[in-house]
Amino acid sequence: MNKQKIAAASAAMILLSGCSAVNSSSSETNVPEIPTWASAEYSSDSFTDYDLKNFSFTINDDFIPDTITEDNPNKIYFKSDLIPYMDISGYTTLYCDVSYYGEKLYEDTLKREGNSDVSYELIDLDGFQAAAVNYIDENEEKGPTGYSNYTAVCEGAEFEIFAYYPAENAEKAVPMINDIIRSAVYTSDYKLPTEEQHFENDIYSLDFGPEWFLNVGYKSESKLEDDGLEFSHMFNFAKAANDAEASCLLVVEVGSAAGSSAAQKADSAYEILSSKETSMFSDFERSQSEILGQNAETVSYKMKSGDDQLIIKDCYIEYNGNVLRFKIHCLDDESYDDFNGKVNDLIESIELK
Repeated sequence: MNKQKIAAASAAMILLSGCSAVNSSSSETNVPEIPTWASAEYSSDSFTDYDLKNFSFTINDDFIPDTITEDNPNKIYFKSDLIPYMDISGYTTLYCDVSYYGEKLYEDTLKREGNSDVSYELIDLDGFQAAAVNYIDENEEKGPTGYSNYTAVCEGAEFEIFAYYPAENAEKAVPMINDIIRSAVYTSDYKLPTEEQHFENDIYSLDFGPEWFLNVGYKSESKLEDDGLEFSHMFNFAKAANDAEASCLLVVEVGSAAGSSAAQKADSAYEILSSKETSMFSDFERSQSEILGQNAETVSYKMKSGDDQLIIKDCYIEYNGNVLRFKIHCLDDESYDDFNGKVNDLIESIELK
């Protein structure tokens, strides 16, 4: 993803896409007057602009930042008299609708014992939205502590604020964090696809729709080397709006067949997984199937994920001296057949070279 600050022409394109973008001047620029959106009470009348990898934001100078050693850092840490810890990040990705994400975070927070005054709000920003969850944790040894978790999503990029503070400061702290999230501006020139996509490498080519997002680098080079893989590609829904879409994904991996065959890899995976059978992992099955006209060695099982249960299938085939693994991930509910079909349609669109 290109994460450099955009030029004016790119800014206009982003504005049309629904996420605002600006040309930032420097990583820190003092703003002499209180912004019109500032609603909190501050001791300082000055504000400073900061740039992150994909976003910029404005914050009152009551907040003292850690030393910033690069122009567009991933994350910046702040502290103030009212909020002793806050981090603001703008480098990760989150491929789901922010209202869905916020509601899940709110529900999970409500379930945790000891939490009180839990609140959830969806905040309209300049072309995108943020989910805000605030609560008090009564279990902290240091005394009741307020927590704030704010998440905004624009073009799959995530802007997040996390802070904690003494519970008695919540009434003043939360408006301050509201001010920061309301100042967020998307500054990357990356846009999620809106048309048919094409991908190819030495192993396969694929044409697929804009509803899918392809992440070719979700495993690091060192992890690929450890796993004996040439590549590992993940396909997931770009704007998941519910549990089924958020859980649905396909991973395509390729490694050399010199060490072991597809059947041997499937046997090994089955033995390792089934030996760990717990309430989290169950219903293991070793079978054969067919993928892309090739015989596939398959391992399937169910995995507990929070309140949900997933059905996972690992299918191995041999092709031109390589072993390809297709990992299919779908929610185990009434939507399973539909989403499993969507993933299989994606696989069947692959053309091996």
